[in-house]
Amino acid sequence: MKFHFNRSSSLALKIVVRISLLVILTCSTLTAVVLYFYRTSQEQQVTKSMERSGRDAGKLVDMKIASLISQIETVAQRDDVRSMDWRVQKPVLQREAERLGFSRFQVGDTSGQFRTTTGVSLYAGGEKYFKYAVSGRAVVSDVLYDSVSDGIVMVVSCPIYDEKKTVSGVLAAVTSASSLNTITSAVDLDYEGGCFIINAAGEKMSGVDYSGKKKLENDLRNPEARTGGSMEELVRVEKRMIQGKSGLAVYRQSGSDWYLSYTPINNGVWYLGVIQNKNQAMAVIQQMLLRMIVFALVFIAVGIASGILLARSLAPLKSVSEKITEIASGKADLTKRIDFHSNDEIGGVVDGFNTFSAKLQDIMRVMKQSKDTLVNAGQNLKDSTHDTVSSITQILANIDSVGNSISAQSLSVDQTASAVNEIISNIGSIKQMVEVQARGVTDASAAVEEMIGNIASVNSSMEKMAEAFRELEDRAVDGVNKQDDVSARIDMIEQESQMLQDANLAIANIAEQTNLLAMNAAIEAAHAGDAGKGFSVVADEIRKLSETSTSQSKTIGDQLQKIQDTIKGIVVSSAESKLAFTAVSDRIKSTDALVKEVATVMREQKEGSAQINVALHDMNDSTAEVKNAFIEMSAGSQAILQEVQSLQNATLSMKDGMEEMKIGARKINETSSLLSEISSQMGDSIEDIGCQVDQFKV
Repeated sequence: MKFHFNRSSSLALKIVVRISLLVILTCSTLTAVVLYFYRTSQEQQVTKSMERSGRDAGKLVDMKIASLISQIETVAQRDDVRSMDWRVQKPVLQREAERLGFSRFQVGDTSGQFRTTTGVSLYAGGEKYFKYAVSGRAVVSDVLYDSVSDGIVMVVSCPIYDEKKTVSGVLAAVTSASSLNTITSAVDLDYEGGCFIINAAGEKMSGVDYSGKKKLENDLRNPEARTGGSMEELVRVEKRMIQGKSGLAVYRQSGSDWYLSYTPINNGVWYLGVIQNKNQAMAVIQQMLLRMIVFALVFIAVGIASGILLARSLAPLKSVSEKITEIASGKADLTKRIDFHSNDEIGGVVDGFNTFSAKLQDIMRVMKQSKDTLVNAGQNLKDSTHDTVSSITQILANIDSVGNSISAQSLSVDQTASAVNEIISNIGSIKQMVEVQARGVTDASAAVEEMIGNIASVNSSMEKMAEAFRELEDRAVDGVNKQDDVSARIDMIEQESQMLQDANLAIANIAEQTNLLAMNAAIEAAHAGDAGKGFSVVADEIRKLSETSTSQSKTIGDQLQKIQDTIKGIVVSSAESKLAFTAVSDRIKSTDALVKEVATVMREQKEGSAQINVALHDMNDSTAEVKNAFIEMSAGSQAILQEVQSLQNATLSMKDGMEEMKIGARKINETSSLLSEISSQMGDSIEDIGCQVDQFKV
């Protein structure tokens, strides 16, 4: 590290600053070394303490889990429970659940059907706790959602053995998920923190309040576990936990550093994590740091005091520096001397400066005398130069005046020439436009004549079209009349079909009456016995004829109904067709009127076009006369242009001569100006030297 001092910094200040920096650097180095070794030792002790705390907590939780399993196995070994008689098991298990603090007991057979002490039946054949128990292994299940209690629970299960030591059922105790929180909260921690348990999927078994919840929490699926999230480091440690090894890690969350010691529990199915505040564990280092800072500040204060005492012994040197600065300033009094007597190096410096001041006083006295002579000579040179510059400036002004007049004349000649050229150009342009106009008038005349012919052709076509529309209108009126006749005939057919329908209804009634007569005849023939058999045959034939007539009448009625429906459709279509014919007739009349109106307009346009054609012929004659006049004007303009060009050449020659005279006069003026500038600079230099010399008092 380098510190830069200004030249004006005192020697005393430099000595005090450097001594202070030396003391600060020494104290800082000692403090850093001591803190490094102390921190390393403290971190090792805290690390061992945290690892030991994690292992002890794991053993405690395993003991609690083993105690739960032991309680359930003890209940499962009772004879009344092993009987698998639910009427005997239920009251016993209800008392045991109340004694042991479980929510309920439930007993299942080997197929997975369970009965609970709360009176509910359920199937749990797919649950892990049932599969383990039925295979002969007592377990504590993962926390899971229970539909019976509508909450998150933990299940402790074990097999029930019969007299032959064969698994005859499964006993399961259900308790709230908060039971695991009660177990982990019993772990003693040295610092702020807590415990939690997760399974291999990362789901929280404890460390979470599952009251009122139906889903398990999982940090691995938390959105805050993504890169840059607040739980990123914690989730990274949890992934190491579920690898099945014990360890210690440090992570940062919510602005604080935390220790996390972890170990597998419950036969490697779960993983216990113990969290403790790292800042609290390392607080003793902070206290040590404060003490070291206090000691360092004391040593720094002692070093600064020593530097100040040393700086005071150099105070006379500061007085010498101030007096030298005063003499070396622009307005110096060379008659002054430094009154200081010493036999050391500082005294030698002062004596040498006094000798230098005496010599400088003699030099300044001689320069003051020479300054007055230089001032007089410079003033004489400046006056002579000023007169010469004034004369040359007058000559140059006269040359510029003549040159400006010639330039104005040249400009006027140029403008005249430009105007004549522009007139000639405009005459040529107008001539071309007149020629274009003549061609346009000729073309327009031809076009108008052609248009007149086309109008005549259109008039002929319009007359033919009007004749065609009149004929079409007559045809449309004839079509409307024929459509009215068709409508009348269709109405007559509809009425006649209704009469056929009435006749068919009469036939049906006759057939029905005939059928009744046949039935009566059959009855009478039956009453007559053998004498009426012949009459019975006739009655039967009459009945068949009546049935045939009825069937045919129904068929004829259906066909007549269809015919009537078709006739009704034809009537509607006929009405619509009549309306269409009427609309067509009206449109034809409107179109015929428009055609007549167009024919009238076309006749008027034919007459207007003839008048335009006459006007175009008159315009063509006028254009030819204008064209001849412009040819004569162009020849006169060319003669004027030749005279103007001769005048322009003469003016240009005069302008070149004046330009050469101006250049020569300007060079003389520049030389005079340079001489005047040198004279001014010389006067300024003499004045500057005088100002500097006059500042010294001799």
